[in-house]
Amino acid sequence: MTEDIAVAVVKETFGLFKPTVVEGTVVDTDGKPISNVEISIGKQSDTTSTSGKFILRGFKPGQYVIKVQYKSITDPNAEKVHLERGEKAQVTITLSDKVVNSPVPKPSETKREKTPTEIFKLGQRYEHGKGVKQDIQKAFKCYSMAAQKGLAPALVQVGSMCLKGEGVKQNPQIAFKCYLKAAKQGVAQAQHQVGEMYYNGEGVEKDDTNAFKWYMKAAEQGFAEAQRAVGYSYSNGEGVEEDKTKAFEWYIKAAEQGVSRAANGVGLCYKEGWGVEKDILQAFEWFLKSAKKGDVRAQYNVALCYNYANGVRKDLHEAFKWYMKAAEQGFAEAQRAVGYSYSNGEGVEEDKTKAFEWYIKAAEQGVSGAANGVGLCYEEGWGVEKDMQQAFQWYLKSAKKGNATAQRNIGYCYSDGTGTEKNIKEALYWWEKAAEQDTDGKILLGTLYLEGTEDIPQDEEKGLEWLRQAAEQESTEAIVKLADHYIRKDEQSKAIKWLEKGVQLNDPTAKVMYAFIHVFDHEYKDDSSNTFWFAEYWVQTPNDDALNNARKAYAGDLVDDMLILSDDSFWGGCKKGFLITKDLRLITSKEPNRPIDLTAKKALSKSSYPFDDKVKKAIEKLLLL
Repeated sequence: MTEDIAVAVVKETFGLFKPTVVEGTVVDTDGKPISNVEISIGKQSDTTSTSGKFILRGFKPGQYVIKVQYKSITDPNAEKVHLERGEKAQVTITLSDKVVNSPVPKPSETKREKTPTEIFKLGQRYEHGKGVKQDIQKAFKCYSMAAQKGLAPALVQVGSMCLKGEGVKQNPQIAFKCYLKAAKQGVAQAQHQVGEMYYNGEGVEKDDTNAFKWYMKAAEQGFAEAQRAVGYSYSNGEGVEEDKTKAFEWYIKAAEQGVSRAANGVGLCYKEGWGVEKDILQAFEWFLKSAKKGDVRAQYNVALCYNYANGVRKDLHEAFKWYMKAAEQGFAEAQRAVGYSYSNGEGVEEDKTKAFEWYIKAAEQGVSGAANGVGLCYEEGWGVEKDMQQAFQWYLKSAKKGNATAQRNIGYCYSDGTGTEKNIKEALYWWEKAAEQDTDGKILLGTLYLEGTEDIPQDEEKGLEWLRQAAEQESTEAIVKLADHYIRKDEQSKAIKWLEKGVQLNDPTAKVMYAFIHVFDHEYKDDSSNTFWFAEYWVQTPNDDALNNARKAYAGDLVDDMLILSDDSFWGGCKKGFLITKDLRLITSKEPNRPIDLTAKKALSKSSYPFDDKVKKAIEKLLLL
């Protein structure tokens, strides 16, 4: 198609310039005006009215090309006109008879091929229903046509739709190819997506090194999600050598752009001291920023902070609130925590039925601790009818996933023949699995072998070895058991060695035993002495009721200076528990509204139990530890 071209010259007059207004008329060879003629000068355009007139404004001095189009064709013989400077430049354009009398061309004769951008924009209209009926399939077809011509935005859109299965059958392989083509054109979004697909092995073989390469390309262009991914890669050494300092730097960049997951990553760095000085207060603040934006991992981390007083005061109600927020988004570990909270009444009113419901949700997502919780509900009949067979099956699921608590529980099932046939060999197998993982399992096996049972022959060597392993991992329970064993065997030096470790760990039971051994010149093993009975009693852990009652008697606070804690089985008259403090006070809750405050010596002298002077000295020595 040719164009009817006139040359327009706007000249500057008297050294001053005001934008020129160009007015004109389009006529035929007989001077009759012609309407619907499109006139274009530079970026300005107008269509002639019924009187054949047009007007264009805003021209600076210079030479312009006038384009004249009528009935989708142009008149190559149109007069070329020079425009002089003036308030209004008048132009008359005469169209030839050939153009004026030509028939209106059929659509097929005037149809031109659309550009890739025009096709892409048509796809957008179909996708969003703008000016046309929404049609995702037609949108995909348009995007595909533009993508075939190499248009980067279209390649990204086709990649996205193929990956999600929108408007077309899901095809990750095609999606990857499209994203890769766009990525090679430098599109940051596509580069990040290529990294994601390499990382997840989606549409292409998993390759952490290539994933990191493409993440970095996008991150260097400032693409925030890619910056977070680079931080994560450095933090975990995936696709690149681990570097916690660089991880922190990239997390910060992404977090400052508002990426909530990156803010959570910054929090982890502060919590663990990765690439920055450890600061649990800063960690909590970053977790909270991220959590408030809805990041599920951060919500869970905020809950943990409130639960364990990390960077914020302990608040089980707040912990439960944030656990629930994460759980409602489907975060499995948070669902398990909600189940645990309902089961134990921590931060929320106890509700065994709700506990069971949340444990089930988490267990169905593969959380081993939740599966153990489901087993416990079936065993105890919490929120569900009691069923030991079901309990056994859930314990087994959890145990097979490596949960140590479940492995101990499944061992008890086999040992007692509950929910399954009795099988001591299987019981020992699972108890050993648990012992390989945690100190509780080691203590269980150590105690069983050391004492022996009807089904398990005594094996002192094995028992001591398991307890020793637990003690070396700073289990004070194991330390006390070892010390008690050596005292009974009259191997005081070995007992003292372990008790000294217990004292260093500030364990009250170890302190009591250590004091009595030294005060009574190693006569601790004498069964007839008061001292043995006293120390033997304190090997037992005081029950929760005693602890709570003593706390209430001591103004409701957990006292750091508590020395001895007991219930009413130790001294008569203190029916709800008592404690002795390091400043020689006896605190009881016999009168809850008016705590009794006596010196330890006076209390001992009035006690119904016949303590002798050595016992009193032992108490005094104990106070100095």
